[in-house]
Amino acid sequence: MIVTCSHCAARLQLDEAKLPSRPFTVRCPKCQQNVNVQPPVLSRVGVQESVSAGPPVRPIPAPAFTLEGQERGRTETLERSTGVSTEELLNALVALVRGEGAQVDFVRRQRARRALLCLEARHRESVARSLAENHYEVYLAADTSQAIERMREDKIDVFVLDVEFDAAEQGAAFLTREIMALRPAERRRLFFVQVSPTVRTADAHAAFLNNANLVVNTADLKDLPSLLDYTIRSFNELYKDYFAALRLAPL
Repeated sequence: MIVTCSHCAARLQLDEAKLPSRPFTVRCPKCQQNVNVQPPVLSRVGVQESVSAGPPVRPIPAPAFTLEGQERGRTETLERSTGVSTEELLNALVALVRGEGAQVDFVRRQRARRALLCLEARHRESVARSLAENHYEVYLAADTSQAIERMREDKIDVFVLDVEFDAAEQGAAFLTREIMALRPAERRRLFFVQVSPTVRTADAHAAFLNNANLVVNTADLKDLPSLLDYTIRSFNELYKDYFAALRLAPL
């Protein structure tokens, strides 16, 4: 049986005698992406029928998480109606206190921050709820393919990755390599948070070794919104001149 990879168009030869009876996924040896495979259908006389050739099935991107009774984009509407965000007002106030009022010229954020969560199932909903309540657009990935598709479809600002995510497919290692392969300009626009049960929360040395902006111990996930608020503010301050030169909005 020959399967075509939907990502790089490589052709994979599979042994039909060893195929399971239900749909499954295989990893493409060329691009390392997961490929969904529909096994041949057994006819009534027990003879395998060839699978009809059709367009490859594209993996579903990580779905959005919304709070009950809450409209998505409420923060966007609020910021458009007022013209500035809370973060911009705070930055403007600091600049005025420092005597830099004449030089304040913001490129305003036109939307809420988008956060992609790649966490174990037992942590997903609680962390998603806490971030949504703090005005994030949250997406929950159940596996590696959903995470990849969401990153390709939407610009993600905050990427939260558990080192034990999708362990069967080595999802954490694969997604970390994807981040490390980003161009520097793209990498600066992505705030990478690594979650692990063995790290000390906000350990700058551990974050540097893991190519992350922030490391969080699994036990401290309940504090993620406040940790992000502080570290992203520091990140924006560090790259303030860089963002200003390129007329980029802060993260």
